[in-house]
Parts: sequence; structure tokens; C-alpha cells
Amino acid sequence: CWLQRAHCVCDACPPLEELPAPLRHVYVFMHHKEVLLAVDTAKMGLAAYPSAARLVVAGLGNQPAEDEMRAALAAGEAVAGVVRGARVGP
Repeated sequence: CWLQRAHCVCDACPPLEELPAPLRHVYVFMHHKEVLLAVDTAKMGLAAYPSAARLVVAGLGNQPAEDEMRAALAAGEAVAGVVRGARVGP
């Protein structure tokens, strides 16, 4: 978490148990300008499902999670949360 400790709520947000079937992963696709911002809420999605969530940052190359995300989306095995204008597509 990049929030100041006084504003961090991570300790009050325990991970959720598991994803609803048939989902196996959740991909959070965020704009590269959101990285390291204190107001970035994408981290909450990652913290909710620590073993199933993957972060993909738009505009960065060579991300194995992006290839994994696109394959999982095509197979109907995942959902992607689009954060603040990041775009999933060709």
C-alpha cells in the first residue's frame, strides 16, 4: 500500500476466501500513470484475492501477467477490472 500509515486500511480488509466459480483469476488492468499514487484503489482488488489477483499495467511491455490475462479472458476463465481509463484491447 502506498498510503500514509495514518490513512491505510489494509489491516481492516482481510482477503476474501475464494473467487466465485468459474473464475480462477482476477486481473486488475491499470493505467501506468496510476502506479505509486496514494489514491490508487487497484491495490484493494489485489489485496482481496492475494492468490488469484494479478496486476497488469497499461503501457508497460514484457508483462507475463498481460499475456496470461488475455488468454484467460479469451477462455472465459477471468475477469478484468479496468481502473481509471486503462483499456483492455488490441
